[in-house]
Amino acid sequence: MALVKFTATQRHVELNPVSGAAAWGGVNIDSVAIVSFGTTSLTKRLLVYFLRPGSPDPGPQFNASVNTGALFRPVGELSTWADLVYSGRAVYVRLESAGMHDHRVSTYNW
Repeated sequence: MALVKFTATQRHVELNPVSGAAAWGGVNIDSVAIVSFGTTSLTKRLLVYFLRPGSPDPGPQFNASVNTGALFRPVGELSTWADLVYSGRAVYVRLESAGMHDHRVSTYNW
């Protein structure tokens, strides 16, 4: 298992992104919002897409060329993730770059 770890110094919530503008794992997704976590330089990132009902879910993804992971969650979880962005607490991200892409976000630095 290869891990990419970073402290999310850049955090953002984007509501109403352009529909169909993202494709992961060869699947075009339709999301209502994106929460992002990244390093200051954005050389490492985790994008969390909140899917519209009926949108296909490609499962967790990792793009090694840009050190970017992606998760796809139901829209009902948006407020929990947005709270993490706006909490003011340090946020740590662990991306699994191989296998099942078990990406994690926490206020605990593991």
